[in-house]
Amino acid sequence: MIDRRNHHIFQPLLYQVATAVLAPSEVAAPIRQLEAKQKNVSVLLAEVVGVDLRSRSIDANCPGIGIKQIGFDYLVVATGMQSSYFGHDEFAEYAPSLKTITDAETIRSKIFSAYELAESTDDADERQRQMTFVLVGAGPTGWNWRHRSRNWGPRLCAGTFGGLIRRPQR
Repeated sequence: MIDRRNHHIFQPLLYQVATAVLAPSEVAAPIRQLEAKQKNVSVLLAEVVGVDLRSRSIDANCPGIGIKQIGFDYLVVATGMQSSYFGHDEFAEYAPSLKTITDAETIRSKIFSAYELAESTDDADERQRQMTFVLVGAGPTGWNWRHRSRNWGPRLCAGTFGGLIRRPQR
């Protein structure tokens, strides 16, 4: 197995990493650990950069080593994914995707920064603006996030940002 990341992510729980309910290590597992009991599987951290069907080999770019040619009997290619903004790539700046651990950590940072700004301001309108989030997407992750956020936000404010619940809200 060749993968450019050294871990497998359970994506349906990434929203809990983004909201600091779970640590990244609770939704990601090392591929080597997952495959440890499979005697006929080896794992290589690399990115496949070429496939030669005639010679039944692939070229893999291995970090620190360079290109390595590897032969195969059978080839299964899983190309991964890329987030789509349906022709509006400018939305990515304001609407980060939630497909990787890095995405979840970025969103978590934005959420906590917004709460920090909300707690530090005396302007009620600005506080409300900082505490307003829009969730786009109705897939399983989006639906779960929406359902859980009804309880998560108030608990976060009460536990970590106590000043937000002591101030009058509009």
